[in-house]
Amino acid sequence: NPVNLAARLKAQAHKAVNTGIITCPATIRLLKGQARLRFIERTEIKGRSRTFPLYELIDLR
Repeated sequence: NPVNLAARLKAQAHKAVNTGIITCPATIRLLKGQARLRFIERTEIKGRSRTFPLYELIDLR
C-alpha cells in the first residue's frame, strides 16, 4: 500500500539525514527532470523484498 510505503521511507530517510522532502524512483519518474535531487542511500523497508533508493528534493526547476 502506497501510504505505508511512504511512511516507512520517511522514517528511514530521517534516520539517514535530517531532510524535509524525500522521494523515491516512482515520484522521480513523474517529475520528468523538473527537480534537482541528491541521492541519500538504498534502504531496506520492512515488509518489502527489495531495497529502495532514497533521494532528497533540493529544488524544482
